[in-house]
Amino acid sequence: MSLNLNFDRIIARADELRSMLGEALSGEAYVKASKELAEIDPIVSRIDELRAAEQQAEDAEAMLDDPDMRDLAEEELRELKVKIPALQMAIRLALLPKD
Repeated sequence: MSLNLNFDRIIARADELRSMLGEALSGEAYVKASKELAEIDPIVSRIDELRAAEQQAEDAEAMLDDPDMRDLAEEELRELKVKIPALQMAIRLALLPKD
């Protein structure tokens, strides 16, 4: 199963939980949904950050063909080549089961 598919499932679950919390839930169901959302919400934020960085990398690669933008694009790509693997590792660590 691809990592992006897992990310999509996590995001979908967070959306589902937000929707459930917006509805009238009983006390225990509300607490359970709220707790689960609190656990996955930081992961969703990192996934969003990762996807934004990946999009920035694609945009920077497209700018490499423009002589006026080449230096800026190369600098951005250097930064993103460090940032993207760090985000991927942070997400993987966050997805590890708790002790």
